Amino acid sequence: YAVFDESQFNFELQDEHRVLVVKVAVPLHLNYALSLLKDSYRPLRRPLPSLEDRYNEAIEHCTIVLGHFKEQQEGLQEGDKVKALYRRGLAR
Repeated sequence: YAVFDESQFNFELQDEHRVLVVKVAVPLHLNYALSLLKDSYRPLRRPLPSLEDRYNEAIEHCTIVLGHFKEQQEGLQEGDKVKALYRRGLAR
């Protein structure tokens, strides 16, 4: 098992790779935020986070998605922006 330290790697993704990463990462962030907002949320590890912690984490994931829109990344769909705004609003 090795710990990945992102600060040790200084690289820039090429444009076509950045688009692919965004297309995969955005739905993952949105789905995770939605799962955090559900009443039936049960994480695999203990202890269970408080409701406030779950909502704060959901806000963080939605803000990451909105950051991609602010940077005007390619490969984004307008519906994803609406989902991120709605779920962030639910968490607040």
